[in-house]
Amino acid sequence: MRLRGELALLLLVVLLGGCGLNTSAGGRPAVKPASGRQTAAKPRGQRITMPPAKPSAAFKGLSLAPMTVQATPPPSGGLPSGVLDVSLATPSFGVAVTGGFMIALDSGGLRTQVPGQVFLTTDGGQRWQEVWQDKSADLFWVGRSQTGSTWIASGVTVSSTSSTAAPLLLTSRDGIHWSAVRPQLPSSFNPDGLTSWQWLRFDFVTPELGFAVPDPRETVMGLQGILRTTDGGRSWSLVPLPGGQPTGGIAFSSPGTGLATGMGPQCSGIWRTTDGGATWTEVPGSCQSAGFDAVAFQGPSVAYAGGGQSPKFGGFATLWRSSDGGSTWRQVYEVQKEGPISALYTAGDAIWASVGACVMGQSAPCGGAALVSHDGGLTFTQMPRGANHLTVPTPSVAMGVAGLFAGVVWRTDDGGAQSQVLSSARSIAYQQVTAMGPMDLALSANAGTLFSTDGGASFQPAPPDAQGNPSYMPGLSVEPHFTQDGRSVSITVQEGTAPAKTAILPVSVQSADPFAMASHKTGVLVAGGSGCTISGPQDAKVYVTADGGASWQGVASLPLDPQQVAYDGRTLAVTGTSDATCGPVLAISLKGGRAFQLTQLPKSLSFCSASVAQGTIWLLCNPTDASSTDSDVLRSTNGGRSWQGFRAKRFYLQSIAALSSDQAFFTANGGLWQTSDGGRTLKEVWPAIPTSWR
Repeated sequence: MRLRGELALLLLVVLLGGCGLNTSAGGRPAVKPASGRQTAAKPRGQRITMPPAKPSAAFKGLSLAPMTVQATPPPSGGLPSGVLDVSLATPSFGVAVTGGFMIALDSGGLRTQVPGQVFLTTDGGQRWQEVWQDKSADLFWVGRSQTGSTWIASGVTVSSTSSTAAPLLLTSRDGIHWSAVRPQLPSSFNPDGLTSWQWLRFDFVTPELGFAVPDPRETVMGLQGILRTTDGGRSWSLVPLPGGQPTGGIAFSSPGTGLATGMGPQCSGIWRTTDGGATWTEVPGSCQSAGFDAVAFQGPSVAYAGGGQSPKFGGFATLWRSSDGGSTWRQVYEVQKEGPISALYTAGDAIWASVGACVMGQSAPCGGAALVSHDGGLTFTQMPRGANHLTVPTPSVAMGVAGLFAGVVWRTDDGGAQSQVLSSARSIAYQQVTAMGPMDLALSANAGTLFSTDGGASFQPAPPDAQGNPSYMPGLSVEPHFTQDGRSVSITVQEGTAPAKTAILPVSVQSADPFAMASHKTGVLVAGGSGCTISGPQDAKVYVTADGGASWQGVASLPLDPQQVAYDGRTLAVTGTSDATCGPVLAISLKGGRAFQLTQLPKSLSFCSASVAQGTIWLLCNPTDASSTDSDVLRSTNGGRSWQGFRAKRFYLQSIAALSSDQAFFTANGGLWQTSDGGRTLKEVWPAIPTSWR
């Protein structure tokens, strides 16, 4: 069962935090290959000898006042969060479905955090109208029959008294009026309780004739055949693939002729039917190591099959082509270090592919890049955003859904040369907010990164650097990464289109380290530090730059394992784990890192994020008890000598970005929140989504 909601969102933020935007809140940045001119940076600072951290009197008897949380209604119109699939019949007419985000109840049943909904657009996605809703439903797929002009949506319904979700199909002739169908499944299908219904992809050839196979972007396996219906989804039978199991690809060129991908004992292959899917035969010579997961027709004779291998196991994507309806095949495309092609879509000369697949332990769906080819699959262009699902009504028009559980809908009208985000403010999920100066904010979301230079009053898309990668802040790209020997950290800085500058820091590291820029010129890196480990503690080294990373100066050593760092150009705060006590500590410097005070934090403040603005230190702390969703916000205006605190009950704050002694922004539950009174009151804000966001 796909259990989603608060726990899934927390897992999502944890996963994205390690590979997202480098922040002044000090998240550990992504590792990328070194490039550009290299200049050694000699550490001239000496280790500051410190006594072991002791409990600070500043935290004794600290009373946390209740925080007032004020939610505000979202702007009207547009799609909500949770869009999982879209389907266009024409460039202007189509539908979208939302997932219900199922979570388990103490009663043993299930509930949906967001109602399952169907939305209709008649203007290509600019405006959407809700046409169906069920608070107990979770919809995850929508499509249209090849003939007969019938819409079909698939999902499940849940009950507060049962842990088993019931399969659901919706059908509609006009996209406006929808009827529910309760599928009757064969007893041989999924004896584990119908949960695999959520992990299927569907293909309806006519309003009556339809098929269901495992979606390779989900973590489902072992289906012993293809599900087939001849009565519009009311009843299903399990049709075997002789010598194999279906892997997710299925397509028909006519109601009688179709292809499917499968996996046999030795290799993957392609199966063919000429009787409407009643029986299947493996195509001779199609047995390959390519791992076929997708297939699509481009007319009655031309077909494509895609597959590959997950990057976890080496990684490659491949495309094969048939010119005789699937009887013979030849490879036309392969690229290494990429995920497999897991879905194919065609329209005219356009071939669209969704790249990506789950491996054991991942949360589905696991969609990746969206690729498009206009030369028969010989070359592909990657879109700025990925796609878990795509719909391609014409060679020039495509619409995709990107993002995990909180889909971002995008559209292209020129065959993939450009794209536009169609999602509304309420459908964007914000994951991390970062302060980068007195008025500068970076806001990372499921659709990309937004920047504000006016204290959050307005946001614009992040401009790319000279290589096309998202920039750290407008005009500046800062990339910490390993050197080739894997034992040194280097910082590559590129301002505008100027040549990149790389400074190597001679410190031994085991992972990328907390890093923060207070402006285009001033920054800090806390490198190394092993904390309380079996091999013994290793001090962390503090480096600062005043010239945008062209040179770095070592200023201090800290007896801790750093977790996060915050810096405003003078005041510096580092959270971490003490070498001596293995407990949480806070290191504060009021002199740009040249002198530190080390304070032992209460154990209840083990997981703390820091932000610094105008000399005021902010801490966002979450409880060590995994079952608690409370959040504590602490603030010190006198260098840590005393603290004021507020507690948000049953409200999990995920990141903090302070702009002054009273003003700070937070992310929580996919939204953006702001305080202007030092944390006493928290109010939800809704940034306007730029129409130019690409």
